[in-house]
Amino acid sequence: MAKKNTYQTDEELLQSFNMGHFKRLGVYISPHKKGLLAILSLIVITNIVAMLGPYLMKLSIDQFIPDANVNKLIISGVIYTISLVFIAWSLRYRTLHMTKIGQDILALRQIVLIFKN
Repeated sequence: MAKKNTYQTDEELLQSFNMGHFKRLGVYISPHKKGLLAILSLIVITNIVAMLGPYLMKLSIDQFIPDANVNKLIISGVIYTISLVFIAWSLRYRTLHMTKIGQDILALRQIVLIFKN
């Protein structure tokens, strides 16, 4: 019976790391460099915007509520809502475009295999 992987023991690699696999992968990824770079930058921007929520809560609790500043509370609530909408949109955009890029890479790989044989 095969020994299962658990958190205490790790599987043994049968082959050592091969950098050639990444070079071959680069051939298929190279037509999608701009799209991947756009998605990577969108991920960074989304994470920065996601950190805006806790900061707005801190400001609201520490400054706006004690000062009874309703206008700033409303503004921070609107900014927080806009940031949540942006985060949801970016997750959808990232998912759709990464799926398309992955499907394009698989289709290119199948074409290469067909013409190789």
